Amino acid sequence: MKVEIYYMTGTGNTKRAAKLVQLQLKSMGHDCEVLNWIHEDFESWDAADAFGFAAPVHSFREPTPFRNNLKSLPKSPNDRHIPVFILSSCEGAVGNFYYRVAKILKKKGATIIGVKTFYAPSNVLMWEKSIERSIDHDPSHDKAILYFAKQLPELIEKNEPLPIKRHFWSGLFAALTKDWGLRAMIRGKIKVDETLCIQCGLCAQNCIAQCIHLDPYPKINMKECVACLGCINLCPKDALNAKNTIGKRRFKGLGKISVSPL
Repeated sequence: MKVEIYYMTGTGNTKRAAKLVQLQLKSMGHDCEVLNWIHEDFESWDAADAFGFAAPVHSFREPTPFRNNLKSLPKSPNDRHIPVFILSSCEGAVGNFYYRVAKILKKKGATIIGVKTFYAPSNVLMWEKSIERSIDHDPSHDKAILYFAKQLPELIEKNEPLPIKRHFWSGLFAALTKDWGLRAMIRGKIKVDETLCIQCGLCAQNCIAQCIHLDPYPKINMKECVACLGCINLCPKDALNAKNTIGKRRFKGLGKISVSPL
């Protein structure tokens, strides 16, 4: 069985979830490819037996670049019901993330066979009150993804639709704020300290909105920015800052995967 997972990630949490699924499926003798949907295009629905789509949760919804990519997917050939699962990463409530993503995928001919949330520390510094905030990761969250992946081959074979509930209030909040709303207002303009910047390009490479380029220092199109704060967190010299982020402990990712497949 072949599975392809397309992901977007700010600081690596969603990528980790996809890699954990890959780890488990490969240990079971299946082929699983993990693709960065920022830099790699979707091939076709015929390229695999099942597909996964993964992204972080932004204000109870999917990131706008992720939604745009979903909308650009072709319809499945001959209205074939393609087995698809959805992964998200967040620290708290997912809101209408799954409902909104599933709605788009169903129009493409997908059968949503499963959804799973990877709980990990938030990278959204502007929400954090504490300067020395906790970014400890519970290994049980890694194992929860492995357990989900272990069930995937059976779910793919059955190819039965999973009912996904719509949440009214979180959906309303998501509709009002969007990616450029409340988050952007609290974030403010991202500024670059050129005395610290080493022009490594890590911010531009990992930007899910692809709104950063080096000239020779990072130039950010704030109209396209979705306020994920990935660039601020990942900068090795802490050369990027925005309102309510100065002096706060950055989230550099969860490190190497140390759990073994089930």
